[in-house]
Formats: sequence, structure tokens, C-alpha cells
Amino acid sequence: MKRKRFALMSERFLTGSFKIQITALIIFTLVIVVAGSIFIVFFREHRFFDALWWSFLRITDPGNLAYDMRPSVRLIGSIVAISGWVIFGLLISIISTAIQSKLNEMQKGRSAVHYENHTVVLGWNQNVFSVLDELVGSQDRDDAPVVVMSNKSPEDMFNGIRSFCKPETVKNVVCRNGNPESSIDLKRVNVVKADNIIVLNNHLELGLFNADASALKTMLALNKNIKDYEAEKTVDHFDKEKHIVVEISQPAYLKFVEGIITVDSKNKIKHYPIVMTEIFGKILTSCALQPGMSNIYDELFSYHSSGKYNGTDTSEIYLRSLSSFGIKEKVKFEDLIFGFDQALPVGFKKVGEDPVLNPRVELNENAIYLDPADELIYIADDDRVLTYVEPSDLPTTEVMTDLKNQDAFEKKNVLVLGSGFKAELVVNELCEFLDVGSEITCSDIIEARIKATRNNHKSNGEIKLHYHDMKKIDSILFHLIEGKGGGFDLIIFADEIIDPNNYDARSLMILAGINSAFKQCTKKPRIVMELFDSKNAELAQTANADDVIIGSELLSNYLVQITRVPERHAIYEELLTAGGSELYIKPIELYTKEDKILSFKELMVSARKRNEIAIGYTYEENNQFRYAINPPPNMRNIKNEHIQKALVIAEDYT
Repeated sequence: MKRKRFALMSERFLTGSFKIQITALIIFTLVIVVAGSIFIVFFREHRFFDALWWSFLRITDPGNLAYDMRPSVRLIGSIVAISGWVIFGLLISIISTAIQSKLNEMQKGRSAVHYENHTVVLGWNQNVFSVLDELVGSQDRDDAPVVVMSNKSPEDMFNGIRSFCKPETVKNVVCRNGNPESSIDLKRVNVVKADNIIVLNNHLELGLFNADASALKTMLALNKNIKDYEAEKTVDHFDKEKHIVVEISQPAYLKFVEGIITVDSKNKIKHYPIVMTEIFGKILTSCALQPGMSNIYDELFSYHSSGKYNGTDTSEIYLRSLSSFGIKEKVKFEDLIFGFDQALPVGFKKVGEDPVLNPRVELNENAIYLDPADELIYIADDDRVLTYVEPSDLPTTEVMTDLKNQDAFEKKNVLVLGSGFKAELVVNELCEFLDVGSEITCSDIIEARIKATRNNHKSNGEIKLHYHDMKKIDSILFHLIEGKGGGFDLIIFADEIIDPNNYDARSLMILAGINSAFKQCTKKPRIVMELFDSKNAELAQTANADDVIIGSELLSNYLVQITRVPERHAIYEELLTAGGSELYIKPIELYTKEDKILSFKELMVSARKRNEIAIGYTYEENNQFRYAINPPPNMRNIKNEHIQKALVIAEDYT
């Protein structure tokens, strides 16, 4: 029995943790030192405490045996010295094993992180590199690194980040291997101490249903971690608000996700499920109908880089309480619009209410007043604190408020290339924005779904829909276009990205086919297409694509914007959805009489007379398209004869 117990203890020592092994080794060392001391005292060589020191010296340095003279003392000293060799051999072995184990753990990405107030990205998909670039670009230098955890090996993740991300991103990203659906693995990335958590949706590898099911399980694991942390630490609430942004593939699955979400205001934990395909479909439609709009969305959704055609600094949407601007009493919203020289107010959010964009102009007793606790929605080039100055001496302008934008009444013949949810969404959005008498040709695969939802469209029965066999699109595309006699005004690429590596090549091939089909036509359609890789954008433009949208970058920037300021999601939804106030690019003739040259401040005044808010304008410089959003103070009062169109937030395109 004693032999079995000793064997069990030995096994526990050899296979135990680093702490157990070190503790056992210390105990063994003390036993040897004390035993050697007792024998030395027995032979009356030293007193007990001197004997302890004698025994310790023989364990640490066998060379001290040379000072021992009596044979019995030499024998005891030799036994103690040999035990010391064993002790230090075991110590070196334990330490080297622990170091090697730690290195292996780090190489496999299994070690824990101890950052706080950091951002965690859970999962891996084709947009992860753009997400990481935007996250790192949006944070301060002193912020904790961005932590990524997925089922991939850290080596594969790092190789991808080094290949596709910016150098600054490579320095500020930490990769960990683990299952985002496991509450145990989530503890290793310290999700309970993270400020922001992004759950990516990998529907290309998992499929639509499985990807959303995975996102759902990840949310459950996050909730379990947070509840366990509260129970262990007896925490009643978190000091800072925690945002969990979850990417969902299709709206049909959103209801399942919402069924498990509990907005815990007590603990300041909020979930934000976002259907990214739906968001992109709306953006794609807006960009297709309004040339140059893709540059505007690139600008608003990006933190760290101005658009290629932008003449000013990058600008984003922010929310701040009026009190942060030094406002201590009620103030009219109309005064706020003209009260900042480095920002452009576009709406407000009263306490406990939904945000309001572009409120209608109300005068006298009906004017809209805001309290200091209410939040102002504004566009600025960064999140710095601004100073409000009560406006005076606003310019006077003459504008025909009943003048209509004739571009809005043009009938369009549109071809939508795609057979998935994105194409369906684009067709439905087109039915909301196109004028009566327009025609849309799209895939017969989405015919049933479009008919099922078309009863809700305001243009039901007023826009003709035609269907073609999308399964044979590659072989019949040329004949389809030629058969229409070049009658399409607009062609929109809205197919699903199943294989990112082949998607761009296939799109460019179709684009070349369209060019061939319209080679003999005097009227060529406007072509708007999505590409996955930004490197292919120049190739598409060389092949006469009018507008190229890099969906992965645009959606990644949008996702990061919502992660940093979740309240933006409601604002962007209104800007992208028909029925509220949207972004429009309108002719400058709507805001001035007889080709009068306007300054931006005069444009702002004219826009308010039309119940709109001007946020910028487009112009030409060296025969190139340029735009300015939130022009700086020195550009607001200068009359600009090159202004061509106004960029406004308005209720409709007219």
C-alpha cells in the first residue's frame, strides 16, 4: 500500500503543474537540508542552526566537501551533495519544460491575454483584413492591441495579416487560436474586460444558416462568460458600456438572433446584430442611381483615410450632448446648424427617443428646441470637443423652393445581374426610388421572392419587371443585351461573392462582354459593379466601369463605425432607407437663381429653405471629379464657381 501511495505521489509530481512541481521540489529540498542537519548535530559537529547552514552549502555547492575531515561527516556531506545534484537537475528540467510549454502554447495561440478595454474580433472571414485595418486606424496609440480569435492557426492568421494589412496593423494585432463558440476559449481573450466585441460571419465556408447559427452560439457563450464573471467577482455592473456587434448573413435569420438578445441596461451590455448584405444592397442601389455617391460613403464610413477625390480631411458622424459644447440652456436646432465652423449638425437625439435627421424647418412657436442633455448629431473630421457660437449675419439667398430636380423624373431601364439575396434587395430598393414607367430586368431565380414583397412597394404596378434565366447568364448575356438594342440605361452587378478568388475575374469577363455588346451602340449604359479586391478596381475602370465599389472594405468600415459608436447604426439605417431622410447629390441649380455663384454657407442657407441640410458639394479640378464634405472654415465663405452639385440630406431626390 505504501509503495502504491509513493508511486501515486511520484506520478502527480511528474505530471503536475509548474506550481505543484516547484512546491514538491522545495519540500524535498527542506527535507534533505533538515535531515542532513540532524545527522551533523548527532555527531556533535555543529549546533542545529549552524548545521542547517552546513547542509544548505553542501546542496548548493559540492565543493564545500573539501572542508569536511571526519569520515562520517564526509559520508553525510556526500549524500547531501548528491541529493543537491538531483534537486538542481530536477529544477532545471522543470523550468526548461515550463518555458518550452509556454513557448508551444504561444506558438499555437493558446496563451491568455490580459489586456483591458481592448477590442476583440471573434471569427474569420474575407473581410477581416479590412476590419483590422480600420480598427487599428481608428484607435489611439495608447490603446490596447486588437485581439483576434478564430479556429485558424495563429501562423495562418499572421501570414494573412502580414500579406493584406497595413504595417501599422501588423504591429497592433494579437492572434489567438480558439473556438468562438466556447465559453472556455473566450476567457483566454478576456472578453469580460473588452470594450468592444465584433462577431464575424463566415457564410462563405459555413453556409448561410450554419454561419448565423455559429454567430448565435457565440453570443450565448459571451453571455455565459459575462454572467460567470459577475457571479465570481460579485460585480453588479461594468464601469464602461460594452458593445457586442454581431454580423448576420440574412434578415430571415435575424429573428432567431433577436430571440436571444437581452439588452442589459443594468450591466451596460448591448448587442447589435447587423445584416451586412442588406446594408450593402442599399448602398449599392444608392451608388448606382447617383454617380459619385460611392466616394461619399467611403468617406463617411472610414476613420483614417480621405477618399481619393476628396479635397478636405476625412469626416465621420458623431453624437455629443449639447452640454459638452458649453450649451447650458435650451437652444433652437436651426441656430445649431450654423453655430459651428468645423462641424455640420444634421440632426438630434432627445433623451430616451430615436434619432431625428434633417428635421423640417419650423419657425416661431413651432421651432424645435433642444435641452443641454439632448445629443447633437453632426459631421466632423474627428471627435474633438467643439465650441458653439450663436450665429449672426447669415447670408441671404434667393431660391425657388418649388423647383424640382428633373433627374428624379427620368425613366430608367435597369439590368440587375445576380441571383441571390443581394440582387433581390437591389431590385426592391430600385422599386422604391425609380420613377413611374421605369423597367427592371433581373433573374428569374428571385422572381417569386420579389413578387411576394412587391405589394409593399409604393411603386407597385408602376415599374415593369422582366425576368431572364440567370443560370445561363454567361452564355446569353451578350444576346440579352444586344436583343434590347442597347436600351439599358444602367447595369448593376449584384451577384453573391461565393468564391472571392474567382468573383472578380468573372465580373471583369462579364464587363468585357458588355463592352463588346455595346460596341456598336451610340448610347452606352452606366455600369456599376462590386469587386472584392481593390487592386482590380483600376482594371475595371480601364474596362469602362463607371463606378467600382469594393464591398469588403466598405462593409468593414461600416462595421467598425458601429462598433465604436453603436448609435450610428440607427442613423445610417435612416440614411439608407427610403421613407426618411437620405443622402442625395442634386444639381446646384436648385439652390440659386440664374447661375449665381454660391459659397458653401450660402448653399447651407438655400438648402434649409428647401427643408434640406447641405453637408458638402462636388466640383471639378483639372477636369477631375472632386468633392468636399464639411468644408473647413476658410472654404465656407468663398464663392466657388466650380461647384457642380450639392451634397444634401433630404427627404427625397426631387
